[in-house]
Amino acid sequence: MRHLLSNIFLLIICLSSFAAKADNSLQLSAGLSFWSSTPDGSFGQTADSVLTLDKKSGVQYNYYFTLEHQVKFVPNVKFSQTTTSNESSSTLSQTFLFNDNLFRVASVLDVESTYEQFDVITYFEVLDTRTFEFDLGMTLRQHSIHNQVANQSDSSESTFSKISDIELLAFVAGKLNLPLLNVGMFVETSFLDTSTYDIQTGISYAVYKTELVETYLQFGVKKQNLEFTNLDGVYTQLNWQAMFIGMEAHF
Repeated sequence: MRHLLSNIFLLIICLSSFAAKADNSLQLSAGLSFWSSTPDGSFGQTADSVLTLDKKSGVQYNYYFTLEHQVKFVPNVKFSQTTTSNESSSTLSQTFLFNDNLFRVASVLDVESTYEQFDVITYFEVLDTRTFEFDLGMTLRQHSIHNQVANQSDSSESTFSKISDIELLAFVAGKLNLPLLNVGMFVETSFLDTSTYDIQTGISYAVYKTELVETYLQFGVKKQNLEFTNLDGVYTQLNWQAMFIGMEAHF
């Protein structure tokens, strides 16, 4: 892990030496977005014996804070928190083993599943002009997965698990700005491989501008996939895609 971190930092520092110079200012930004997702996922002690989540929509959210500067060789930083949850009921067609608890065939299970991720993103502005922006960096991500399973007809048959993990992902972001129209188009992604990634793309519109603050309304699409084959003895798979709306403020 340390060797991988060192190599990624060296690569980013080399690329950042080509970055365009912007004004020597410190910029803070904050954002909040909401969406109604329909997650498709499953979990269990093994990949061949899993409980599938119902495809029920629910309101999810993300908020973030960003600090950008012009100090050479020091990365910008973004903190982001995302929460996705699902409540469902499932009737077992086969026995289900979870958290060393065995649930019998035909049992009706109430399931509450919550996935939270906290990201610390460090990145360099490889390109920063009035029209184009391109960022490259890495995402240190903490996953937290909470699963609660209970038998509707037998309250003694219930179990709760909380597992967590930290992963290092690549981070890439780009933006096309159209200042005369107060419009920007953006894309941002963190990825490990084809089974673990998230991506969002959308349009931002400047709704309020002063010397102290600029406020943007955002619309777009988010998509996320993740899979853990054996995290604390639990197999977890989750993916979803949704339209989102958000606000972002630059100070």
